[in-house]
Amino acid sequence: MKTINKIFQIGFNRCGTSSLHEFFLANGINSIHWDGGRLAQAIIGNKAANRPLLTGYESFKCFTDIENVDLNLFPHVSHYKDLDKAYPDSKFILNSRNADAWIESRMNWLVRGVPYKDIFKRNNGVNDDDALREIWRNQYLQHRADVIDYFKDRPDDLLVFDIENEPAKLAEFFKPYFEIRSAAMPKVNAGKSRPLKQNQPPRIAVITPYYKESLAVLRKCHESVIDQNLAAVHFMVADGFPQAEVNGWKVQHIQLPKAHGDNGNTPRGIGSLLADAEGYDFIAYLDADNWFHPGHLASLYECWQKTQAEVCCSFRTFHHLDGSELPGLVEKAELNFKHVDTSCFFLHRNCFDYLNIWLKMPKQLSAICDRIFYLGLLQKKYRFGFTKQASVAFRSQYKVHYDAVGIAPPEGAKSSVANEAVQWLKSVEGCREAASKLGFYPL
Repeated sequence: MKTINKIFQIGFNRCGTSSLHEFFLANGINSIHWDGGRLAQAIIGNKAANRPLLTGYESFKCFTDIENVDLNLFPHVSHYKDLDKAYPDSKFILNSRNADAWIESRMNWLVRGVPYKDIFKRNNGVNDDDALREIWRNQYLQHRADVIDYFKDRPDDLLVFDIENEPAKLAEFFKPYFEIRSAAMPKVNAGKSRPLKQNQPPRIAVITPYYKESLAVLRKCHESVIDQNLAAVHFMVADGFPQAEVNGWKVQHIQLPKAHGDNGNTPRGIGSLLADAEGYDFIAYLDADNWFHPGHLASLYECWQKTQAEVCCSFRTFHHLDGSELPGLVEKAELNFKHVDTSCFFLHRNCFDYLNIWLKMPKQLSAICDRIFYLGLLQKKYRFGFTKQASVAFRSQYKVHYDAVGIAPPEGAKSSVANEAVQWLKSVEGCREAASKLGFYPL
């Protein structure tokens, strides 16, 4: 095999960047995709500080979707020549598609529930959609011309790749450099959702992993599902300690032979895979000690109908372990769309290919599994919609919530769950294992 240093995707987003990332992962290439905008920020910052451009990302071979629209940073356009000079013997991918289709995909795209076009317009002083279309068209054509001209004498270093009409070119270009295990480029994060069956209600699965919760807690959780005004099938997955009485409830009762000690990730992942295999349109999660308020699923389905977002989310009310509400408590991170609790997700089947992350997630991260899951969804650049309704009741085990409202915390309340996970992520072992298993680095 010929040697290769790095691989940089330098076309625009909404041109198969997630699919390119998945192609390289499927072929054993350690790839990083977007990283929540931190990758672009790091390259710009490293350049300014006279550090190697990929400082902090040295372990990765392939780099896709190198932008941060919030900070108006696009180093795949502004710094590709610097990357070429700093990392000789690298390969570059100019991914493209029909310009009109690309522009409309961007116009309709949501980032964390906010239209991408609005972020770009705000950062660049653009007020009119038609003016924005013209700007993007000119950027697209100019960048393409500049890249082709720059590499005109080095055709072996640049792949000009139309994702819609030239799918075979990707594997053909890279086969001299590594073994091609999977030649097809998977279709990930496509802009249009697969349509639901005409004149039929959506098929919704609610996945609840449970461990040693009491029957009373499990019953409240289950009854909140069957009392929804939008029908759903409740998957209750016992993590080593099944309750016999649950067999008589209107649930899919899956019983795992042993506990896995990973905060419900394994049973949650298995329930997700079963729901996918059985053809459900949507998956919602509900931890066993929580419950849905009336109308929760209907509000999320309405959000999906309006936005067509692959990921729709709600907010929470906060409760004592005895079920009583902690009055007036909110979390700023949740209100600012920086955090989504596991029980607040409502996922369309177009993102079901991501759900095996529950099974891949290192056990050391299980205490912050919802944060990792959320970061992974952002990394995949799925579209988000938010109901902004507090329609999930969350029993808190965290001391900070009780302190915030001046109530004595229950015995055994947790002070922090993130410290050990973060310290592990900062270790060499944690950095390598997280990036390898997750496909991105979550710090």
